[in-house]
Amino acid sequence: KSAENGDDDAQYQMGRFYYEGVIVSKNFKEALRWFRKSADQGNDDAQYFVGLIFLKGKGVAANPQEALRKSAENGDDDAQYQMGRFYYEGVIVSKNFKEALKWFRKSADQGDDDAQYFVGLIFLKGKGVAANPQEALKWFRKSAEQGEKAAWHYLGLMHRDGEGVERDLQKAREYLQKAADKGFSPSVKALQEMDRRLENQGNPAE
Repeated sequence: KSAENGDDDAQYQMGRFYYEGVIVSKNFKEALRWFRKSADQGNDDAQYFVGLIFLKGKGVAANPQEALRKSAENGDDDAQYQMGRFYYEGVIVSKNFKEALKWFRKSADQGDDDAQYFVGLIFLKGKGVAANPQEALKWFRKSAEQGEKAAWHYLGLMHRDGEGVERDLQKAREYLQKAADKGFSPSVKALQEMDRRLENQGNPAE
């Protein structure tokens, strides 16, 4: 009732019920109706879901123009991360690494571990910016500390190769193992490769 009376939080909650099929049957069109009512009153969470529904084309004709920008501009770190991904991968918008970095940084500064990882990746690969391994290392560390396995992986590789940091095979192995323990297959392969190299060094061809 409070949703019908214009309470934006209640309208948002109604949207979530229909979006997730809680209490009521799942209905994306109905979810969108409630999220829009709430979003029109400035509810950031609702704006995020409006963008999400449009982008995923759930129950509505996918409209690439109505994205998450509004929510991202209002400071929602999930939306900022999503905007970064769109520009990074060229989804819906043209690929633009500088724009991707802008949005990832906004989200990363709010502590989003996925965004921190992508900031690291952009600086490591020099996508749209000058490559800066030290800066990459800083962001990978922030991300890894929150448990992002891909960040542990790159920390391992950078210590293995002495990229942006002094070469340290012990640390490299430790970091790669952290990612491997979380089921990150590239780290498993990297560890196997390190073992093979050690064996070859120990058994030189006669």
